[in-house]
Amino acid sequence: MTDTPLIKFPRSPEIKRAIAAVTKAGVVVGSIEISASGALRIYAATGNLEPAANDFDEWDRRGAL
Repeated sequence: MTDTPLIKFPRSPEIKRAIAAVTKAGVVVGSIEISASGALRIYAATGNLEPAANDFDEWDRRGAL
């Protein structure tokens, strides 16, 4: 019997903290992935976002209000 190391997967608070940091940096989160090795990857959303008409709309879109 071989000893396999236990894989530490990120818990909910760690995932939320990572998403909040990426969002605070101004990146729109498209998806997240947790690999079989326990690595957390956050992918930016793709696509054409309409430019905001004014600063208020931009802050509202980013959830900064």
